[in-house]
Amino acid sequence: MPRQTRASILVMDGANATTPGGPSQTARTLWVMTKGPARTITAAIYPHASGLELRVHYGEDDTNVIDFSVSREGDAPLLVRADALKLVLEEHGWQVRG
Repeated sequence: MPRQTRASILVMDGANATTPGGPSQTARTLWVMTKGPARTITAAIYPHASGLELRVHYGEDDTNVIDFSVSREGDAPLLVRADALKLVLEEHGWQVRG
């Protein structure tokens, strides 16, 4: 079971993102991780027709989604998923930007 890192997640509100179907409002950016000078991965929660959606994307916009999850039960399951992904990325040399 992964160790609890919820308190260490970087939380930033109010960022906008663009999806291939048009603009969508980011509910909350959880963290941005970097590896080297130009590589970033971002985890953010967005509104979704079925509830909330976690999108993890590579690069500065959200068009290159590498993982996603939808929750009908609030953000708690999405935060757990984001924490697990963050731990894996840290094990591979990624660092939280901040």
